[in-house]
Amino acid sequence: MEYVTEWRMQKAMQLLERRDKKLPEVARLVGYESDAAFSKAFKRVVRANPGEYLRRGLKDPKSTEADHDQSR
Repeated sequence: MEYVTEWRMQKAMQLLERRDKKLPEVARLVGYESDAAFSKAFKRVVRANPGEYLRRGLKDPKSTEADHDQSR
């Protein structure tokens, strides 16, 4: 199940970066009927909600966080 969620979030990140679809459409395209459930899953996996992800221009927030921790 974790693999499917990871794949969905990778696809969602690609769709969000294109900026040609609204959040509800992206959620449905990756298999979520609920925007809230999608946003919760996205934040759990990506460690940022979809809006934060776009504002920060993050490609992979997990590696960004790891890079930041190593620089301390």
